[in-house]
Parts: sequence; structure tokens; C-alpha cells
Amino acid sequence: MRQLKAIASSGDSKKRPWLVFSENTRNHYGSTVLAVPFTSDQGNVPPTHVRIPQGQRGLVVDSVAMCDRITTLKKTLLERGPYGGTINAEYVNHKSSSPK
Repeated sequence: MRQLKAIASSGDSKKRPWLVFSENTRNHYGSTVLAVPFTSDQGNVPPTHVRIPQGQRGLVVDSVAMCDRITTLKKTLLERGPYGGTINAEYVNHKSSSPK
């Protein structure tokens, strides 16, 4: 994970953790990455969001990955945060338990 500086176009100027999930070769050679933003808001969590507990690779609070907000980010907008490594497979492979 990395932390976002700001995305002016989205109106979101709050720094937040992001899960970069694009392929490593793309991340290395490209100017952008594919990423999912996190929030600490534990309110109504729809099936497109995944709860990630505190302690997962540096998260300081229980968080929610907003998977319906997948986006392409310029690498220049990212800064290294206190995060690192990979998220446990149980969260990456999350499947909604809501009825179809």
C-alpha cells in the first residue's frame, strides 16, 4: 500500500492509504498504477467494499477498501507511507456474502 498526496480532479484532498494492485512490471515501467482507496468510515459498508482490520501492513485503524472506486493514479501523486508488503489473501480474494 501507499499513501495518496492528493487527487485534485476527484476533490479528495485527504491523505489516505491506497492498495496498489496493478502488476509489478506495469508499476515499474508505467507512469500510473491501478489502486483502490481506503477509508476509516465503518458505517454502511456495501458488498463492493472490503473490511481490512487494523494491523494489516501498517494500517493504524480498522479500514474499508472501497473496491468500487478502483482508479488509475499517477505515480507522482503517491508517497511512501508506513505501509508495506501485501494484504492477506483472505481479504484480496474477498467474495461478497450478500444475496445475488
